[in-house]
Amino acid sequence: MMRRTSFFLTIEQRLYSILLIFCISLSVISIIGNLVAGFPLYLSIKWLLLVAAASASFVVDRIKSEAAEGMLFFYLFLVAVFLPYAFIESGGSNNNALGYTFLLVVSITYLFKGRTRVFLISLLVLVFPALLTIEYFFPALVRDYPRTAQYIDRMIQVPVQLIAVFLVVLQFSKAYDRTHRELTDLSITDKLTQLKNRACLDERISEELARFRRYGETFSVILTDIDFFKEVNDNFGHQKGDEVLKSFAGLVENNIRETDTIGRWGGEEFMIIIPNCSHRQGMGLAEKLRALVEKHDFFKEQKITCSFGVTEVQPSDSPDDLLLRADQALYLAKQTGRNRVAGIKE
Repeated sequence: MMRRTSFFLTIEQRLYSILLIFCISLSVISIIGNLVAGFPLYLSIKWLLLVAAASASFVVDRIKSEAAEGMLFFYLFLVAVFLPYAFIESGGSNNNALGYTFLLVVSITYLFKGRTRVFLISLLVLVFPALLTIEYFFPALVRDYPRTAQYIDRMIQVPVQLIAVFLVVLQFSKAYDRTHRELTDLSITDKLTQLKNRACLDERISEELARFRRYGETFSVILTDIDFFKEVNDNFGHQKGDEVLKSFAGLVENNIRETDTIGRWGGEEFMIIIPNCSHRQGMGLAEKLRALVEKHDFFKEQKITCSFGVTEVQPSDSPDDLLLRADQALYLAKQTGRNRVAGIKE
């Protein structure tokens, strides 16, 4: 019926809390309005009942073991007791009861699951035709609500209803934005290192190429590979290998500019895309990173080094041309001894 998860705390709990606070606030404001206007006490009975039920439910909601039962009880009270009583006692179809059904339908649909949801929605759908039938065939049962009281009620209830609807919709809007952002992050993030993944790097290269062709802003690409990484996995296990990859990713990321993009290209290969960077500057950065990695103590059993291939964009480059040249530069660094930087400019 109700999901007590971290997601619940951010969306479902807020939605339910908004409804409870709305009920309490609306009731208190309506009671005060009736007292100030000098209306008879019976006009405030329904609000006193709602305050009591909402307050009790608010307290029960804080008791996790009883929260689901308390919420179900409160919705049964709203649908089967409060709405029928308010309809008959407050002028029938001339009152504001129908304005609350939107909040109830949305919140029931989201907060309850399975048969409980179907039961509450079905009950809500049946209640209003029954009340309209009673009003039509037995009009004497519906209390004649003074026009002045109706006016004051609407002046109070309609703005509060609109605010409540806004707050409910806002929760879903925030949830959608957050979920969209999280899914976007997942789609461009390498799970292990939390760096950008290959798909994101491909997109960034295309963006930098477009900027280069339009504005002439050069950029360089560094492709780096951890030397003899297979030995780490073979000799010390994949868990140790994962730790090395994460440490390496953090070390490099902390030593490049915010405008630079580092991502995991695949396996133990990483790519750095460096805007506004010449070939010479790219070689300098690669050498700086190579020295940092060589000095860094990843773990005692084996020294970790890496090789770097550097290239700068050229006017005739396609993404494949640029990547092929970076790969060739990295291959050259490995072929000439590893733990070194090699560059191919054109």
